[in-house]
Amino acid sequence: MYRLLALILIAFVAACSQTLPYRHIDCTNSVDECLPSHEITPDYDLFFAEFDDQGWLNSRGERSKSDAITEIERFLALAQVKDESLFLFTYVHGWKHNAAKKDDNIQQLRDELIRISRQLKGVAKEANANPSITSAQKRVLNKRVVGIYLGWRGDSVALSSDLLKDVSFYERKAAAERVANGDIRNIIALIAGYESRRNFSLPSEHGPTASSPKICDVDGLAICTVTSIFVGHSFGGLILYEALEGNLLQLIQDSRLEPTREDRTHRQFGSTVVLINPAVEATRFRPLLNLAKQASLLRRYENPVLISITTTEDVATRRFFPWGRRLGTFAEIAEGPEEAQANLTTIGHMEPYVTHHLQFTRVPDSETVHLENDQCPGEKSDSEWPKCWTYFEPPNGYAKLNPATESGARLAIWNVRTDKSVMSSHSDLNRAELRGFITWLIDRKTRYPLLLQTEDAGSLLSKSVVPELGAIRK
Repeated sequence: MYRLLALILIAFVAACSQTLPYRHIDCTNSVDECLPSHEITPDYDLFFAEFDDQGWLNSRGERSKSDAITEIERFLALAQVKDESLFLFTYVHGWKHNAAKKDDNIQQLRDELIRISRQLKGVAKEANANPSITSAQKRVLNKRVVGIYLGWRGDSVALSSDLLKDVSFYERKAAAERVANGDIRNIIALIAGYESRRNFSLPSEHGPTASSPKICDVDGLAICTVTSIFVGHSFGGLILYEALEGNLLQLIQDSRLEPTREDRTHRQFGSTVVLINPAVEATRFRPLLNLAKQASLLRRYENPVLISITTTEDVATRRFFPWGRRLGTFAEIAEGPEEAQANLTTIGHMEPYVTHHLQFTRVPDSETVHLENDQCPGEKSDSEWPKCWTYFEPPNGYAKLNPATESGARLAIWNVRTDKSVMSSHSDLNRAELRGFITWLIDRKTRYPLLLQTEDAGSLLSKSVVPELGAIRK
């Protein structure tokens, strides 16, 4: 019996992936292949920071000289000295991923950064051609794209055994919770604090008041010198949510208590937080959602502070997650059916907590679809709040985002349910339909304020994300 247990233990130890970080800060004297912690391309900069199973920054013993957080801090400080406008895209990967060279999440992030760079260059081109846009506004709209990949041992199994990797689901969830409470909080605080300093100008030496702060305001245009998006997938969504939950609760509470503050929806820990198929219990999400329902509502073009999007095709969070929760909470007593369900179910699969539904419609061959033919009620009205939104991902088709309730459209917290038309599985992250959703969110932060400067507010949502495409054809 003991021999069998010993053999099983040896097998699991042998199957474990490496614990050292994959990325190096300094590759100068490296003999073997060296993966740098900072990649520089014409389109973007990409930084890597890795964390061990206890949540400590994993630095190969380089901590005494420098570390990933210090390198990012130096880069941001230099950008501030140069007065550069930045777009920060921070990504936390999920289960079965890490920072290894072969990990497909890294290449997907590189591709996304290229798309964002080209998207923002299009916005800058629009601004440069607009005579009503000032030189300061043009400078801020000309953004440098910076990606930050936060890695951890989401893939703890070195062998290519699907069974061993699947069994690691519950053990990796525990590791993700430890990571969420470790050094990753320092890097998130660094990014958020930097964003606040660059975007908040306080003309009064007495600090912020209800009227004195200028938040994301450049010559009267509501644009930010630094725009930041945090994205977490699977257990990466869990890490982000746990690390940011307290800050988000404080933000929404401030909004509820001070509804007249002009900066209420900009005072946030990261401009927008996006969770994709997050492995987070609905019971953890309930306090934030309930508070958001009591708080002040968004203006038309503002993004919510938190967006969770889950597909009905996600087997990992729809089946594996509840099984593990049943085993881990079998002795716990719930007060009612809602609490019992919320304790076993993830955010996106808890129907009463869903605020929006997202569905993509493909365009038939040779058929042209114009925005006017399928717009949402109120989308082109200055006075009526849109009943839904339409965005396009040429040349495939168009998507509609429908609030589950009338007030859901204006909540600062969105819990979006989608289907196989946008994501067909837990890790289906490279779909054009999902990328179109992220592109639409970025457009709302960067391009819509520019349109407001020159056009009626009611017409801005009728425009395609890609300016030159007013119709799409497959």
